[in-house]
Amino acid sequence: MNVLYLVKQFPSLSQTFVAGELRELARRGGGAWVMAALDPADGGEAGDDLAARTAYLEHDYAYAYAARGRYDDDAIERRAAEALDSEDRLVTRGERARLRDEAAGYEGEGPRARRAFLEALAVVRFARAREVQHLHCDFAEDNVRLAYLVHRAVGMPFTFKMRAYDVFAEPQADLRLWAAAAERVLTISEYNRRHLVETLGLPEEKVVVVRDGIRLDAISPVSEYRHRPFRIASAGRLVEKKGLAVLLDACARLAARGVPFEAAVYGDGPEREALAAQAARLGLEGRLTLAGSRPQAELLEQLRAASVFVLPCVRARNGDRDGTPNVLMEAMALALPVVSTRLSGIPELVADGEDGLLVEPGDAGALADAIERLHADRVLGEGLRLRARRTAEARFGIERTVDGFLAAAAVPVHAR
Repeated sequence: MNVLYLVKQFPSLSQTFVAGELRELARRGGGAWVMAALDPADGGEAGDDLAARTAYLEHDYAYAYAARGRYDDDAIERRAAEALDSEDRLVTRGERARLRDEAAGYEGEGPRARRAFLEALAVVRFARAREVQHLHCDFAEDNVRLAYLVHRAVGMPFTFKMRAYDVFAEPQADLRLWAAAAERVLTISEYNRRHLVETLGLPEEKVVVVRDGIRLDAISPVSEYRHRPFRIASAGRLVEKKGLAVLLDACARLAARGVPFEAAVYGDGPEREALAAQAARLGLEGRLTLAGSRPQAELLEQLRAASVFVLPCVRARNGDRDGTPNVLMEAMALALPVVSTRLSGIPELVADGEDGLLVEPGDAGALADAIERLHADRVLGEGLRLRARRTAEARFGIERTVDGFLAAAAVPVHAR
């Protein structure tokens, strides 16, 4: 199957799963391409193989709040008129008229509808030039709005995958409309699937769990557990739902108990200044480092020195929460003991006491207790980390993700 991914931004350090899926699809002999609305902004690296398969939308319809303003409204009107009347071997005049009409019907007459028409036309041209049979959207945002218009006008099938904030914090108003038109709605956990079915009223047969995966062949397990000095590591965007403020409170408790440790938090984001201020207030200077973002390979190398990986996810005030964090899967694949929380899909990744430890979200005391258990008991850490790697090998491979995606995309269900 030849697939075109429609995404907000590519590449992205916080969404490495997209690159992983594309490479696995290509490895199997399928064509896999990307059209993104925004150029890279966070230092992600696609590599030459994916850079050659990536194009960028230019008419500022999708994700207009981040628009680059390449064309003003007058220029958009001229380009739309030219696109309707020009010769085009890939998209017939009738199809272009339907694209225009669908855009106008959905967005109303005006510049936004003309931008929608031009973006949808660009998607169809790009897809047909590469014999793409299927559109896929990661997250349910403006990219799905665009896929929906293309589907309505020319019948190209599409799927979309929902993960976290698009499920809990910012579900789109037209989600039910898009879901009815899509082949499937994919999501990453049973927790999410139940929420989408029950809360948003999506039909059960429409929503399929396809877990995110990682490239296990690129993550060799730690051969020797580094228990001393005791190093705590965490990684992720510095946002509320990661629970890093709870981790800092737990570190302060450990220090008060006389537990020797070093801690490093990798990542960047809007909470950085608040976390730095909290660390200073708690007296964690010299113990805890906010180490900033790292390219994927460098981050994994840094994590290899950890004695425990901690990701204390919480429910944010706007309802957002993590789904099944990729970095948690990567830490387990590295054969690190992991500590996280009983939230969302995390218990579907980590079995408490078997291949990791779980505590209640927001409970700094319980988090400190779990970390201290690992500090005091090397044997516990050894057992957890080895079983974590076995879990990763059995359940987290990118091959399983692509198997699930292809199965979901190939079997249409049109629940209306």
